[in-house]
Amino acid sequence: MKNLKHLALALIAMVGFAACNTDNEGTIYEPKAQNISFEKKTLAKALTSETSYTLSVRVTRNVGKGAYTANYTVTPKQECTYTDNNGGKVEFIDGQTVSYITLTVNNMVKGKLYSFDIELSQADKDQADLNTNAAVTATNIGVLCDYNWIQVGSGTYTDVYWFEASADEVPIFNAEGTDIYRLVSPNLYVWNELEPGADYKPGAHNIDFHLSADGTVTFDDGLYDVGIYYGGSPYYYMYYTSAYPAYCGVTNEDGFITVYGLLYDEGDLYPVPVPFFTFDWTEGYPY
Repeated sequence: MKNLKHLALALIAMVGFAACNTDNEGTIYEPKAQNISFEKKTLAKALTSETSYTLSVRVTRNVGKGAYTANYTVTPKQECTYTDNNGGKVEFIDGQTVSYITLTVNNMVKGKLYSFDIELSQADKDQADLNTNAAVTATNIGVLCDYNWIQVGSGTYTDVYWFEASADEVPIFNAEGTDIYRLVSPNLYVWNELEPGADYKPGAHNIDFHLSADGTVTFDDGLYDVGIYYGGSPYYYMYYTSAYPAYCGVTNEDGFITVYGLLYDEGDLYPVPVPFFTFDWTEGYPY
């Protein structure tokens, strides 16, 4: 009898506990809007050396029940030849919550970026779930048709401005069929998200320039990843612009290249009394 009494009390406690849990359970939210969405507002750019490439854009919806067709428009940002393989419609069959839009870009020119804005129709935007408000209704995607890069030599890169340090045997490549050359990952202290005083490691960014037949070296105007980042501080870069020839310029003495530029600091430019870097092209200099 004693054991039966204890068992009865245990059963009553279990029923009470279950009832208590049931009372505390909230209503499970079940989305009813389609909530058609891209992954991000800007998707990663593809890189290819081919002249034709197919881009793939992932599209999702919250509701998997029933078939649904979403409509969209494609706007190329550059003049190009492309095919929208979906014809402006992305189909979801019953049970499917992920589908894809594919664009094939043809007849691409080496060295050019081809990008596209893709936007859902207003009717599909109106299907956004107001409870989550998380739908991405427009996105941008692109592909860069890269050059064929051929190694043509090497040399010594010296960081003059930041640390007066050198990196030996930096490879140099040529974009086939052009006057464009590239120093491959020569920067000694670029993009190092480290605390001050930490050990620094080589950067991973390339430096491109033009070399004419008379030995003239030129850089395109703009920001260059020739700089440094201290933990907690802003990035500092080299900025090269033909608008300030007194501060930005390049000399080339039989393959010994010296590059001057301005210091870029959060949108402001400052003169620099010494070169940012030099490159002694010791192997394979063409002129």
